[in-house]
Amino acid sequence: MIQYREQFLGDRIYRIDLDNFKISKQIQLIDIDQRVDQLTCSLDGSQLVFSVKPSIRIRERITDYELYSLNLNSTELEFSLTKLTNNKAIEKNLKWSFDGLLFFTVSAQGSIAGEYEDYQGRIYSMNLTNK
Repeated sequence: MIQYREQFLGDRIYRIDLDNFKISKQIQLIDIDQRVDQLTCSLDGSQLVFSVKPSIRIRERITDYELYSLNLNSTELEFSLTKLTNNKAIEKNLKWSFDGLLFFTVSAQGSIAGEYEDYQGRIYSMNLTNK
C-alpha cells in the first residue's frame, strides 16, 4: 500500500563529529515533519536556528513557514525544539550578528505584522534570549 504523499516526509538533523576528515560520531538531533529550508549555527556554537517549509514543494499554508531553534549544549538524549516565530510570513536569509542577534528578511511573501503581502522587503532581528 502506498500512502498519499509518503515520499514527502519531514527531515532529520544530525550532528556529525569529524576526526581526520572521517566521521567519528553521528548523533540524530531531531526529527521534524517539515522540510528544513535554511539553517545557521550561532557564533558560539550553542544554538542551531533553522527555517522550515512544507514537506511538499507547493505552498499550501503560509503557517508552514516558521523559525525554530535547537540548544546544542543540551546534555539530554532528546534535544528540545523551540518555535521562534508564529506568523504569516516566510523568513529567509538567516544571519547572526556579532552580538548574538539573529537577522532574517521577509519580502513579498507575507509580513510579521499581519495577514497581507508586503512587496517592500524588510529585515528583522530577534534576540534569542528573550525571543
